[in-house]
Amino acid sequence: MTRNRILALMLSLLMMTQLFPALSLAEAAAPASETTAEQPAPEATEEETTEETAQASPAPAYDNPFLKMDIMDMNEQPFDVSQLAGKPLMLNFWASWCTPCVMEMPDLNELSEEYKDKMLIVGIMSSAANFTQDGGVALDQKEIEAARALYESKGITYPSLIPNDLMLAIMYQVPIQSIPTTLFIDENGYLIHSVIGARDKANWASLMDQVLAVISENPSPAKTPEKPGE
Repeated sequence: MTRNRILALMLSLLMMTQLFPALSLAEAAAPASETTAEQPAPEATEEETTEETAQASPAPAYDNPFLKMDIMDMNEQPFDVSQLAGKPLMLNFWASWCTPCVMEMPDLNELSEEYKDKMLIVGIMSSAANFTQDGGVALDQKEIEAARALYESKGITYPSLIPNDLMLAIMYQVPIQSIPTTLFIDENGYLIHSVIGARDKANWASLMDQVLAVISENPSPAKTPEKPGE
């Protein structure tokens, strides 16, 4: 993979994070015990109003990159990305050596079954691969084996994937600086919300419901398939 390709991926990801409104879920990540006092909003200036109008403009439709990627599961077998079509994704970036990651996995496993018709939970093994100096992707076989053993010992059934160039670009662009970090992606590939740290089952379920509500109320544009000959 060339450096130009990496930069192109990162640029497209930056577009994804800026075009679709995700701030409406900012309060959802805060503990329920925290409250903030309401203060009167200052009167908007003409410049601020113009900026808000620009931000509210419809986002252009583009091809969902998650449905076109080549990526392997933790068994180093090709993962069928077609199963990601039509549903929001909850991408959980984790590692076998991350204690909070491991502790929340049984809850995520239960949620993956309970929400399977609404949202797909997919693990991303953040330490299983990295970019090489020439822009390629190098695998960490020790981490892959540790992740497989962990999945087997805990009976985890939701898929976990070895990062490919797209996932590594996401990790650098977001950026993902600590794990676990979880990204919510809508069915058209737009980043909706991100969460740093682990949660228990009840908190994850509440947040997933809020994400689904935001997606329902603010649908992103889908790419219209091109007609033959266009």
